[in-house]
Amino acid sequence: MRANMDAFGKTNPLMVEDFRPFEEAFGSDPHGKAKRKDQGQDGRFRFFSREQIRSKGDNLDIAWLRDTSNDPEDEMTEPEELAAAIARHLRGALEQIDGFSVELVTDAKTKLAREELSCIPGLVERYKQAILDAAFRGDLTAEWRANHGLAEPSIATVGALVAVPIRNGLSVRGSDVPPGIRSLRLSALRSGDVNLDDVRFLPIASSKAEKFMLCDGDVLVSRGNGTKTFVGIAALVQKLKEPTIFPDTAFRIRLASDRARPEWLTSMWNAPQVRSQIESAARTTAGIWKISQGDLARIKLSLPTPEEQEEIARRVKIAFSRIEHIAMETARATHLIDRLNQAALTKAFRGELALTD
Repeated sequence: MRANMDAFGKTNPLMVEDFRPFEEAFGSDPHGKAKRKDQGQDGRFRFFSREQIRSKGDNLDIAWLRDTSNDPEDEMTEPEELAAAIARHLRGALEQIDGFSVELVTDAKTKLAREELSCIPGLVERYKQAILDAAFRGDLTAEWRANHGLAEPSIATVGALVAVPIRNGLSVRGSDVPPGIRSLRLSALRSGDVNLDDVRFLPIASSKAEKFMLCDGDVLVSRGNGTKTFVGIAALVQKLKEPTIFPDTAFRIRLASDRARPEWLTSMWNAPQVRSQIESAARTTAGIWKISQGDLARIKLSLPTPEEQEEIARRVKIAFSRIEHIAMETARATHLIDRLNQAALTKAFRGELALTD
């Protein structure tokens, strides 16, 4: 039923009526003894005899309809739908991989397995965005919030959540080795957590560096980037062990602890609702996209209670950890399939394996 079909899921549930054309082609006998209706090359359902299947080497991968519809997965937006799509591709790859140990290795089988696996990385990224979208809307924790009797989220700007004004850091010529004041490089912000080992050392007095010193829980945001989608990325300062300042190429957001949690803010910062505001505010100069302190202060957030913020951050972290593990295993499986083809060829040249296509 896949070719030229809509995507079924939370927003478009699979109904009994969707099976009616199959039932008509299958026949009225639930045990399969009624005469089947072959709808021909242009029909969705075909009849194949046992002899016809045997003549194809008992391969049930039979296709005749050309899928002219848009990929139904392109329309998916809900986390549950995307997770189900990922699971389908994994099962499809496993169906091909399971046969490797009991059948001859074929280019067709490994190609099909790779095709299924190749769909997963894109779906993984869309799943992450769907999780963040649901978290921003309040849907991710709606039931949890109701069960705990907490207030509905309100709208607040980043500027209303800070303990001290947003500011940029300090940049002067420095060295890769001490002595000097430890200062982060902009590259330290490349992941969701600040890399506190990615530093250089500045020849400045401690008194000059004092107002740029970082604390655990500070959120750093990049001021500019040559690529618009990377401007305004955020990273969280955690487990700071040595006095460290931040560069002029980043803004520091220090939140008021009674209003907002830094783990929640860094999670929500990548939500599509926030990214769209950042990219709309960004301006380009000499090929570099930049945002200002005022741009950051005006960003609007859906603000839940601090307790719910902690639950959102926890759920996002768990969901991302699980889906990233799937992405990592997918990459490993793809690599091993490539090695399998090479190993099969090597055995064939030694006369130990008969290859078929």
